[in-house]
Amino acid sequence: MKKKLLLAALAVLSVGMLASCGDPTINPNPGGENGGNGGDGGTTGTVPQLPTEEGKITLAFKYGGATPIDEIPSYVGFFATGWYNGFKEGLEATPLTRLEGTDYFYGFTDDNLDTIEDKTQENEYSLLAGYNATAEVSDAEKGLVWNDGYKSTEIAAYAYPSNPTWTLDAEKNIAMLTTTDNPDAVHTFATLPPEPIKLKNYKIRFQFKDAEGTVADMPDWCVPYIAGSFNGWLDSGTPAEKALVKGVDEKKGEYWEFTFEEVIAGSTIQFAIVLGPQDAATCEDIGWAYKISGEANLEFTFMKYDGNDAVVYKNIDGVPSEVFPDPSAKKQLVIELHNTGTAELPVDNQPKVCGNFNNWTANSMEKDGDIYTYSAETALNDLEFGVIGADDWAPSFVQQSEDGNIGNIKLSITGSSRIIVAADWVLWAEPAKYASTITVEALD
Repeated sequence: MKKKLLLAALAVLSVGMLASCGDPTINPNPGGENGGNGGDGGTTGTVPQLPTEEGKITLAFKYGGATPIDEIPSYVGFFATGWYNGFKEGLEATPLTRLEGTDYFYGFTDDNLDTIEDKTQENEYSLLAGYNATAEVSDAEKGLVWNDGYKSTEIAAYAYPSNPTWTLDAEKNIAMLTTTDNPDAVHTFATLPPEPIKLKNYKIRFQFKDAEGTVADMPDWCVPYIAGSFNGWLDSGTPAEKALVKGVDEKKGEYWEFTFEEVIAGSTIQFAIVLGPQDAATCEDIGWAYKISGEANLEFTFMKYDGNDAVVYKNIDGVPSEVFPDPSAKKQLVIELHNTGTAELPVDNQPKVCGNFNNWTANSMEKDGDIYTYSAETALNDLEFGVIGADDWAPSFVQQSEDGNIGNIKLSITGSSRIIVAADWVLWAEPAKYASTITVEALD
């Protein structure tokens, strides 16, 4: 009997010795609270042991979704990006690997976050599903591609330009990818990228139609461009790569076509149709001022049954000549910032105007006594802008809608106009958006 007890004791001792000689990259500190590093990985408020690397932050989330975790296709990966890496995209975003036997995925920041000087978006991040490096798709389709359909439900709840923030345990160098309503870092993925079955020579023909459904012709001073998740929006490439090609169908009338040389059956793209000058040299010359496809991005799904050489028509509501007025018929625009209080604006935070009439470029306002003024010419009738103090719109003077939401100033004008933005300048010292009183007067 004593011999058996001795053997049992030696067995327990051996297990203890083996446990103490584990992988040195695994953080040995147990936990049981949110952001800790211990537990069974299945109970709310606990997480399993997560790998760590010297000088880096471990990023982690708990998977949830329509597809069981053990049935996630081998070509699907999860990618994080954020303030820590300048919101990198594609395969430059941070790949997250499943921690075997758990519902958790993890990855590492590129380097120590203490070296980051710009703290304006500190701890902000985003998380998307995508095609990993093994997927049989083009490099442009791999990694993190900005497509709302591949965001987790928790991430998609944040409207641009808002982002969630993680919860950082600085002692353990672990950041749980939490959100406001998601303290346990659970991310629910309703949709994962489909199996990469290719369709070739897929054409979409866009037709612009008025309220009565009549095809509206394109004026000769502009052309339509397509910008979306598949071609880098307007942040990369050339206008020629994004331009639609004009055609005429005997029965359907004028259309504007874009050809996808190769697409993935079942995949969904997000995009916008933007009107721009015919002689645009760069994508900056196109800009977002004349977006005809509406405020929200459009979506299109490439159906497998369409097959190769598909031709699909899609209607766009809007009359191009109304969205992109004749640029030769410009109006004078003057925007003034008035003070309803007694505070002065900080010297290092002077106001700028940023809107659809200046291609969303922040232009400085000129000080004239107690008033700041901005002048420009525009062909637009529908204006959208804000008076901002920094490129990230914090602080800024904007507008409060009837439902109480604060957003960009939106106005419709018919001729040359003076727009007065009145607000208390004492608010300017705080990094937030503030409602202002808007007055519009006709210029002589």
